[in-house]
Amino acid sequence: MSDESSFYSFFLMLIFMCLISLALMYVMFPADGIDAKIKAARKFLLEAGQEATSENINLLLNRYYKGNWPKIEDMLYEKRTVFSAEKYRTCFRKYK
Repeated sequence: MSDESSFYSFFLMLIFMCLISLALMYVMFPADGIDAKIKAARKFLLEAGQEATSENINLLLNRYYKGNWPKIEDMLYEKRTVFSAEKYRTCFRKYK
């Protein structure tokens, strides 16, 4: 084998290795529409009167993935009772 053919075979092997690693990264880390979900989270926060900071968006998306909502907008219509800390403070003041 000549030096020139080994040189070309080395670069061909290098190209295949890069393509295989890119293909594995594409399979392992799918982008499954994360941009659309970020835009929906930003819209949700703005409609709810919150700041659309990256921290708030991350918190909202974490809550979305842990829940069982089909869309982020469905989080607005969830009926959930949230207990107020002030309500408990007034209750404890009565018993002191």
